[in-house]
Amino acid sequence: MGFNTIWYILFLPLIVGAYYLINHKYRWILLLSASYFFYGFYEPTFLLLMFSITLVAYFAGYILHNKKSKTILILAVVIVLSHLLFFKYVEWFHQIVNDVLGLFTGNNTTFSWSFGSLILPIGISFYTFQGISYIVDVYKERIKRETHLGHFALYISFFPQLVAGPIESPGFLIPQFKNKVTLSWANFSEGSKLILLGFFKKIVIADSLVIFVDNVFNRLDSPETKGFEVYLAIVGFVYYVYIDFSAYCDIAMGSARYFGIKLSQNFFKPFSSINVREFWRRWHATLSIWVKNYLFIPMGGVVKNNNLKTLFNVLFVFIIIGLWHGASNNFFFFGLIAGIYMILDASTKNLRYKFFNKINFTNDKLIPRFIFKFVTFSLFLSVAIFARITDFNDLTIIIKKLLHFFSDFNFKLDAFIIVGTTFFITEGINYFSKNGKFHPFDSIKNSYFRISFYVLLIFIILIFSVNESANFYYFRF
Repeated sequence: MGFNTIWYILFLPLIVGAYYLINHKYRWILLLSASYFFYGFYEPTFLLLMFSITLVAYFAGYILHNKKSKTILILAVVIVLSHLLFFKYVEWFHQIVNDVLGLFTGNNTTFSWSFGSLILPIGISFYTFQGISYIVDVYKERIKRETHLGHFALYISFFPQLVAGPIESPGFLIPQFKNKVTLSWANFSEGSKLILLGFFKKIVIADSLVIFVDNVFNRLDSPETKGFEVYLAIVGFVYYVYIDFSAYCDIAMGSARYFGIKLSQNFFKPFSSINVREFWRRWHATLSIWVKNYLFIPMGGVVKNNNLKTLFNVLFVFIIIGLWHGASNNFFFFGLIAGIYMILDASTKNLRYKFFNKINFTNDKLIPRFIFKFVTFSLFLSVAIFARITDFNDLTIIIKKLLHFFSDFNFKLDAFIIVGTTFFITEGINYFSKNGKFHPFDSIKNSYFRISFYVLLIFIILIFSVNESANFYYFRF
């Protein structure tokens, strides 16, 4: 069930109420049952897949605890990963094989197979990574194996962060399931603020913005669609993804907080980044951390005196990040170009630092900082576009229209207002945010005004929720 459905609005209070009514030692049973019900609500057969990954990871941890075997480690990771590879990438691989055969045979030969209509299980990209985290951490002796199967199963399936993260490490999340939590106003208040903020961002901002974005992309080839509107649609798409996903994370963190559980923050004002390296530390942080700890560093990371190996490691990791988002040529190029930008940013870091210091153009000054932010944001726009285009014909059209941005300029006031309003609301929220807390709630000292503010937000959300809310964007990954 989606967070933005009436079912979740009914489901969450029931589970929270029951959680504090039952004895602490039985709470894991309630949360695990609720999590499996939550996931099975989408499609009951998905439960078998998640349970399979849970058992493989759990027993791999048991074996690796008693016998530190690299063979067992690799076998366990491959088995867990094979679930994701099959459901997410088999059709793309099929397409690639046929494309390659077509190059040599003139499309006279194709390789065909049929697995029926494969449905990508929601959340598989996220809980697969958590299963791998546990196996590797036990092998590396970063954590002790979890003896309680129920607590481990809850780590894989905990419903607030099951379908779209954040991706949590076992050493951070599992111990929290064992804490004896008492009902507290602090947890309830903080959780409610995050959920309210998340619904506002999703239903009021994201769901409204995506209508404009889709409208422009659906008529890219129209002569009436000019470069100015296309540029605003690309900016709008990036803000839509950010608002939509951060809204999900807010609701996830808020829901978990009701149970006294803290989840990791995923976004740290990414559009305030002044370079590419900083951007990827701020954007989808738990994915970046996972890739760094479980892929980049094991591959060798930054290799001293071997720039070629370092370049390969960075490029490979970013291609994996791209393909993690989606099994398509689009996402391959998403990762490839992001990786190239990262390499260029890192390799020219010292040169840029010396040059800008020499001309006194440093990021502690307003104008240089604004320019650095704008350049970083623009680079991400050129990467993110691959997540939105249908095919490379769309990309060709977009490039042509942007090249004629000034010569064929047509100011669209409605488009400018939509994207501009989104920008100011989003950046306003970011300005008052700190460590995942929305401080404007707390800055209103008068309790009557503060309650009135809550009521106003709820009222606005209800008005906008008249239209059916779309699924969260990251559910497709």
